[in-house]
Amino acid sequence: MVSASIVHAFASIQQATENDSPFHTIIFDYNRFEISPAQFVNCLLSEPSLKQPNILALGNSQTGAELEALYASGNIKHLTTPVDKTQLFTALHIAPISVDSRTDVVNISDHYTPPTIRQPLEILLATASNKEKERLKRMLGRHKHQVFCVSSGTETLDALDSHHFDLAIIDTQLPDISGLEAIKIYRFSRLDQPWAPFIALIDNPTTSEIKELEHAGLSTYISKPIDQTLLLKAIEKVVAHTSEEEMNEAHSSYLSAPASSADKLHLDYQRLAEIEELGNSPHFLKTLVKQYESDNERTLSDMEEAIIHSDFNHFHDLGHRLRDCAGNIGALRLYQLSVRSIRLKERDFLAESHHLLDEIQDAYRESLLLLKKHIKLSDNSAHQ
Repeated sequence: MVSASIVHAFASIQQATENDSPFHTIIFDYNRFEISPAQFVNCLLSEPSLKQPNILALGNSQTGAELEALYASGNIKHLTTPVDKTQLFTALHIAPISVDSRTDVVNISDHYTPPTIRQPLEILLATASNKEKERLKRMLGRHKHQVFCVSSGTETLDALDSHHFDLAIIDTQLPDISGLEAIKIYRFSRLDQPWAPFIALIDNPTTSEIKELEHAGLSTYISKPIDQTLLLKAIEKVVAHTSEEEMNEAHSSYLSAPASSADKLHLDYQRLAEIEELGNSPHFLKTLVKQYESDNERTLSDMEEAIIHSDFNHFHDLGHRLRDCAGNIGALRLYQLSVRSIRLKERDFLAESHHLLDEIQDAYRESLLLLKKHIKLSDNSAHQ
């Protein structure tokens, strides 16, 4: 239904509610009306009989302060105009974080009263924005949580290696190693250990980004700019649902494949299944494995040359190439070691690079052996 005026819109919303068929989502183009989106939402909240729908505000004239007020108003998302189709699809189809409530009455206090969270929590906060860092640290500090701040993917991994946190809040846009990659590396290196729960901070997530988050075992994210109420609800949800049983289930889905535990430390079989499904051909994975072999043989040879010539910068660049190649095909151990090569400090290059390259070569050979074994098993299954 399309409404050309605010009066008609409110009348239609009221009528739909009275007919017991309330709207699930309302798209409000505030550039066409004199009322602001925050005022529009507050008008809806002021009427107790209305069931609160999800609201998608479209426009381009909101300041930072106005957006803060907008997100504090309730279940609302904001997209700038002209609207990107992918972002619109995501906003309409990705459900917002919500808590159970009565379905017949909107309780306005729910939108302003922060949820109760088990206290205190030790929280790792990773974001490159100093402004965001200070704002979230103050926000979480008011609820007695201890917040440890880092600014890059490398610092995130170092912090997670050195301390067990109750929760990690990670911005996906981090320098050197992205937040998503940092989460993957952390989990790759702890396949047989409990995981810390994560909340991702992300700018207008696309469907492909959502799939990447899900593949990394991450089900909770918050769109920026960060709304305090939604963040606290997300923390409550994540902490409440973090149990040993659920973490074991996460490990199981992350490693689901007919392979031994040792094999699973080298290959992400879920990733291989996705590649095979994507290619829709028995030869697709074979082609990728051949490319994986030729690319890595060349990269490893170049890394050896870089060590011989004490070329730290080239070795570092080759580590990035190796990481991308390993990540594309799901070579877990090789991916982890390639990240170590990226994180290697120049002062430690001469002392550690030889041994690290030996480990990398062993991991590569093992991954290649398992990939070819997987292809052979797949071929045998197809012929039976």
